[in-house]
Amino acid sequence: LAALHPRRYIASAWNRFDLFVTLVSFFGLLVDNLGAAVPIDPTVLRVLRIVRVFRIFRAFRVLRALKGLHQIIATLTGSLTALLNLLLMLVLVFFMFAVLGVTLFGNLCVSGDESLPGLRGVRCFSTPPDRMMEPTAHFKNTLIALLALFRVATGDDWAALMTNAAISEGPRAISDREWGTFTTLLGTDPSQLPSEDAGYIDRFHEYAYRSVAKVAIRQWNASAFGMEGTEGWPAPVAAPAAKAWIGVFASAVPGCLSDDEIYDLAQANLVDCTAEGLFGGGHFGSECVGTCVSTNWVVANAYFDLFV
Repeated sequence: LAALHPRRYIASAWNRFDLFVTLVSFFGLLVDNLGAAVPIDPTVLRVLRIVRVFRIFRAFRVLRALKGLHQIIATLTGSLTALLNLLLMLVLVFFMFAVLGVTLFGNLCVSGDESLPGLRGVRCFSTPPDRMMEPTAHFKNTLIALLALFRVATGDDWAALMTNAAISEGPRAISDREWGTFTTLLGTDPSQLPSEDAGYIDRFHEYAYRSVAKVAIRQWNASAFGMEGTEGWPAPVAAPAAKAWIGVFASAVPGCLSDDEIYDLAQANLVDCTAEGLFGGGHFGSECVGTCVSTNWVVANAYFDLFV
């Protein structure tokens, strides 16, 4: 400072940076010494010691001697505009795929949706826990969809996300074993009732599984009614039959529910879609939507493959 004269010294940006780092270092030493010699409020002392963080800038002083590094920094600085344009393009691509993902997969079940109170969780009773979307990676809203796509972009187990997004219906047929479980729990065989009886079920009918699913939800609701919030909900520990009836429902309509199936349940007042799921989505107004992927699973796979 004395050799160059203050005005010439201050004219250099590196010299100003040097002076700033030096003054900060002296101030940090001063605070340390004052804290040991003069009683100061600990809170004030902690605030003053934050200044010591600036000492890390001393490492940048080595840049003065590295001319090649100067050129690299200058090149990067000159490329900031191009990099900003690239970043904006990536944001646009992420946003487009997020909106498309919400359109394609916004109806899928998220872990926790099955535990909603009343009949609101019925939509997701048949979806296996390992095929539900994760609370931190789903497509019920655009914000979480962006986070899910970031996970895909980083390669963090995105194959599991793609597998869950491609969920489809399981076989729709009641086996002898499943029928036996159903009749045992019910305490009667509906196929033996008169055909005009309201409880009659033709077990060999094409849609017999829907009738079984409806009975299972009625019986579950009767056994677990009013137990929301208790341990184990939607299969309360205090009502062991509730878990068995959920199992019957899941075996009747395994995998997920189609739009027609959930509409059938809604017409029988066996599902509540008037409120959003735990993570948003799952309905359009008061109209229920299915929990299967709304397009062919090939399209679901193509969505993730194209993004990657």
